[in-house]
Amino acid sequence: MQSTFLHVSRVLLLVLPLAACAVRAPQDPQRGVEGAQVRDPGGHKRGGGKWGDRKIVEAAVLPAAWMQFEQDDPAGGDEEIKTRTEGFGWMGRYAIGNADQSLGLCYQGFSLDGDEGDIDLHSVYLDADIRVPIEEVGGNVFAIAGAGLGAAFDSPGGFDPDWSVNAAGYIRFAFGVQVGHGWTVDLGGGVAGFGHPGETEAFGSFVLLGSTLTF
Repeated sequence: MQSTFLHVSRVLLLVLPLAACAVRAPQDPQRGVEGAQVRDPGGHKRGGGKWGDRKIVEAAVLPAAWMQFEQDDPAGGDEEIKTRTEGFGWMGRYAIGNADQSLGLCYQGFSLDGDEGDIDLHSVYLDADIRVPIEEVGGNVFAIAGAGLGAAFDSPGGFDPDWSVNAAGYIRFAFGVQVGHGWTVDLGGGVAGFGHPGETEAFGSFVLLGSTLTF
């Protein structure tokens, strides 16, 4: 079976360049079709606005998280020891963007426990997302997709003494409901993987409940 981390990395390497292309500021509509903004029937300009028009602050709790860790056999055997854990987490993000897309920095933390003991994970990502209103329900509900690549480390005292700084990647999907001007409540989830090329240290999924402020 191929490494789970390699699968996650390949998906992210596909998603992030596409997001990076999407988040570039549109050209002046007066310069021709290439720079023209596309307006949907509800009046929303997809990809509209100038880069930097939106400043976004997000905070979220991850009320449920499940991770599987893969450790080398301490006895020196070839078999890997798989440790399943569950717990909760939290997330914070700051980004800038135009009408739909944004690019920024994201922090995620997890507090997990399992049969082998407890472990706390901390990760930092370069993160891109797309947030588009669903006009069929009045434009007050948003579909959100994001992905990030970065690095992760654990707090001292975890059950795996060999776990150190690792590459990290994650994908998240959510729906945001507008409850005030520039304020949405978001509900969704995602998957995350940790390790380095050729070896997976941990992977899992999480539930996300958050709030986003746009300035």
